[in-house]
Formats: sequence, structure tokens, C-alpha cells
Amino acid sequence: MARIIRIKNNLDNQAQSSYFASPVNAGGTSLYVRNINGFSENYAVQIGATGEETAEIQLISGTPSGTTINLAGTLKFSHSVDTPVYAIKYDTIKVYRNTSGTTTPATDLGSVSITPDSIYTQYTDATGNSDYWYRVSFYNAVLNQETELSAWIQGSGFSFTSRAKLRQRVQSKLYDAGYIKDDDTINDWINEWLETMNNQAVATREDFSLGSTTVTFGDDGLGTINDADYIDVRRAWFTTDGNSYYEGSRIESNEFMPTDLFVNTDPKFYYHSDNVLAKLPVESGTASILYYKRQPILDNDDDELPLVMRPYSNSFVNYALGQAYMLDQKTELAVNFLTLANNDLERFKLNITPRGKTGPKFIQFTDSTSAEDYDYPFFY
Repeated sequence: MARIIRIKNNLDNQAQSSYFASPVNAGGTSLYVRNINGFSENYAVQIGATGEETAEIQLISGTPSGTTINLAGTLKFSHSVDTPVYAIKYDTIKVYRNTSGTTTPATDLGSVSITPDSIYTQYTDATGNSDYWYRVSFYNAVLNQETELSAWIQGSGFSFTSRAKLRQRVQSKLYDAGYIKDDDTINDWINEWLETMNNQAVATREDFSLGSTTVTFGDDGLGTINDADYIDVRRAWFTTDGNSYYEGSRIESNEFMPTDLFVNTDPKFYYHSDNVLAKLPVESGTASILYYKRQPILDNDDDELPLVMRPYSNSFVNYALGQAYMLDQKTELAVNFLTLANNDLERFKLNITPRGKTGPKFIQFTDSTSAEDYDYPFFY
């Protein structure tokens, strides 16, 4: 069954640009721009913003000079003064396929020209399958230069709670779908809300998002936790001989005096700095640390929300929509969407609260009772 791969055309968001200093006609072979900085020989240039009806891509012929950029081909459309011109460098997209996962070498399926008059460029794999995996890159055949490959995507598409799908859900709900053209902006909002949800979960449930590490303490009693995702200590077991471990309890740095005595069978620790622990009594050794950790951000489009947050994926969409409308000065809409996001945050907090801490307590009866079992009056 054929598979259609859609690649978003976003090179104009990342490229250096200029504007026409004078209009040009269809069939022309030169562009006259206000500034040639960033434009180089054999680079692809996009004339007009992505999605515009007359947007087109041409290759530069020779080195731009003064305010003139000569083209290797002829213009398809006429363009007015102040039309934007982008030094996008790449004019095609290469598509790779793997029929057996993402670890074996991929097959180069060839390339397709970028279609700048659309938000997406499409490639059809006539022999595709939903179980196949695909990745793409931008490519300039004249320069023989290629960007880094994208993340893998399965033929069945991105999952509902992946970064790519969350971003698409945000864009599809904006009144102007092209208002936020920079995907990175929406990605940042998604990760901001992920951080908020994670911090709430850590504050609410003791066993959520835990990591472990071993820390070495020197003769000064100090040990550093170097794990990049570390937030706070959940539990610390100390040992001086590698055999006997004793659970440490935390004290504040101003709760003891230098003359106070401590024993290694009942160790204490306090924070010497954000990620440095000080052990009492002061002595060398190691500690097995269990700590609260940050959730990794969604770096790639196929990265998914943590399992516990997936039922609340709509809160990520609402938070990003709130930020978008706030940026667009649509305050009422922004407040509505942010309120929806925060309502979901409260439900999330309630649902992950350990039931043993907040639920009702019951006494279990093992034998039936009746009025005859009692020596004192029993009332119904």
C-alpha cells in the first residue's frame, strides 16, 4: 500500500533573507535585492514566503555582487518590490526508508523538489507499508550538501502524544494556522508545560520520576551529585566499608554545632550547595542515592510524553494555545485556554496523589458481631 510522507517546508524560517529593491517579471534571470549578505553561489533561494501562491525556488548562478543575484534558471512568476527572498540553500528533500526498524542501514529512495507554494512537500512511496520507517533530509545536488537526517517516523505516522502530533494539534486549532510559523516556539511551550507537570508530580507523589546514582564522599565529608536530571534527594544510604549501609536523615545546616557528635550508624546529611551533600560524621565513603529527577525534554518529533501524563495531552495543547494567543494580544482567548490547562493540572495532581496518604481509612472486621456478643446495652 502506498505511503505519503509529508515534510514541512520551514527553511524560510531559518534562513537569512532580503527583499526585492525593484520588481521582476516572469522569465527573468536576475534578482535585485537590498542586501546580498548570506547569499552564495549555487545556493537555492526561495522567492516569496512559504505557502504563497507565487512562491518559487531557484538556484544562484555565480557569486552575488552589489545588489544583484543571478539565477541558473528563469523565474516562473512576476514578483513585486519588497517581495522577501530567502537564502534557503537546499532545493530538494531526500527520503530514506528502512523496512526492518531503525537500526539497520536505510535505503535512499531518491529526492523530491521542495514545493514552496505549500506548507508541506509530499513524497509518495508506491511500495510503502505502515510498518516501514522513514527519515528525510534537505539536499542541494549542485553543492552535494545535505542536512542532518530527521528523526525516524513509522509509516503509520506519529503517535497521538508525540511532540510532532502535539505541535500539529496546536497549529490546527489556531485561528490563523500560519501565525506561529516557527515550530521551535511551539516545541518550547510544550516542554515548558512538561516541566510544570513534572514539578507538580514530584511535589505530589513521592515515588514519581526517580533516578539513582552513587556518590563518593571525600575526607571533608562532601559528595557531589553530577547527574544532569537531579532535582532533590529522596533517600540516601551511606557506607564507609562498602558492606554495611545506614540510611541517612536530612538536617538543616544551622541545626548543629561543630562540637556536636555524630555516629556513622546514624548518619546525617545537609546541603552544602545545590548538588553537593555534606555528611555527618565527616568521613570518606560512598552513598547510594535515590533522587527526584527532571523528565527529559521532548527533543525529537517522535519523543512521547511520559506515560502518566499522556491522558492529559490536551493540557499541553491548551497551554501552547494560551501562549500563542497571549503573544497575539488576544487576552480573553489566552486566559480561557490557560485556565483549561490549569484545570487539567489540578486533575492530574489529584489523580497521582497516593491513595494511601489521602484516602479514607477502614477497620477490617474478621468476625461477625451481634448484640448477644456484648455485656452492655447495644442500640440499633
